Amino acid sequence: MIPIFFVLYLFNVRRIKSIFLLAIASGLGFQIVEDFAYIRQDMPEGFSYAVSGILGRIMNGVVSHWVYTALFMVGLFLIVQATKGRKELMLTGWFYFVSGFGLHFVGNSPFGQIETELPLAIPFLTAVGLFLVYQAYLTVQSLDQGN
Repeated sequence: MIPIFFVLYLFNVRRIKSIFLLAIASGLGFQIVEDFAYIRQDMPEGFSYAVSGILGRIMNGVVSHWVYTALFMVGLFLIVQATKGRKELMLTGWFYFVSGFGLHFVGNSPFGQIETELPLAIPFLTAVGLFLVYQAYLTVQSLDQGN
């Protein structure tokens, strides 16, 4: 999160759409770095173990840090706007803010690691994450058009 706050401060970014896109880019960049770190860590265990890890990272990568960061930053932006007088944004802001942390927590919890014959955890988390980021996008669009 520190890099995105640095960029927001350095370039004086104030538009919600720009913040949303910067959050997605920042989260995606972190995800790529993290994936390479995990792959490098798995290599000494053998090729098949590394390939298994790579496939797992790809499956989880659809909804990963880009979604968490986008939800967190949209939520934070809305909370800040609510403290500046737009009280109707407070509940929505907290919803997105908590959703970013919640998805990350559930993804790292035992629920996110459940292995069954019919995989349910990853598709469920992916569907919820994509739905939430789509809702955040709609919120960003409506706020951007209203300003």
